[in-house]
Amino acid sequence: MNLEKPSSFVAGLILAAGRSERMGTPKSNLAWGTTTVLGQVIRSLGEGGLKCIYVVINPFRKPEIPEGLTDLKVVLIENPAAETSEMLKSIQIGLSSLPEEVQSVMVALGDQPTIRSEVIRKILQTVDDTGEGLIFPSYRHRRGHPWTVNREFWSEICSLSENETARTFIQAHASTIHYVNFDLDPPEDMDTPEMYQHLKHTSGM
Repeated sequence: MNLEKPSSFVAGLILAAGRSERMGTPKSNLAWGTTTVLGQVIRSLGEGGLKCIYVVINPFRKPEIPEGLTDLKVVLIENPAAETSEMLKSIQIGLSSLPEEVQSVMVALGDQPTIRSEVIRKILQTVDDTGEGLIFPSYRHRRGHPWTVNREFWSEICSLSENETARTFIQAHASTIHYVNFDLDPPEDMDTPEMYQHLKHTSGM
């Protein structure tokens, strides 16, 4: 794999602007091993081969970006509508804020610290090998994150109304999705204190 090509061509886009209502505290700042939940997601994307990572955040609940990420370019993008909008708005703001040199993004969730760097590497390898515009991991036949989408689709995503979701776009292109298969459990969302403790326990944290 030519690491220089995908790491400059594909940027990470982490969605971390949620309100954390069920958790009761910003999920991104919760401890995870030697870092935070968001820090672990960033670390995994970096270890998987990405060099530039954009993080869409809630300006009213700003995450702490941990130290020790000096080999990565981490850029914060504020979603001013984070308190009243859903995930699609963060994707749209993230895509519209990216520089021209970024031609594809890998969309990851900021509350999935169990994401694996080997998944990132294999998806980047697939981007490099196939040039497919829409790539999803399939975890034992279950579609999950992170997924990549080329710039050719961004205007369509950004034109979706507030009554639609990212799933609207995904379903419209279901027949053209290229899947990368993994014999792994998908990374789990971390929405409640109980799930946070469960994931920490099962991950040895």
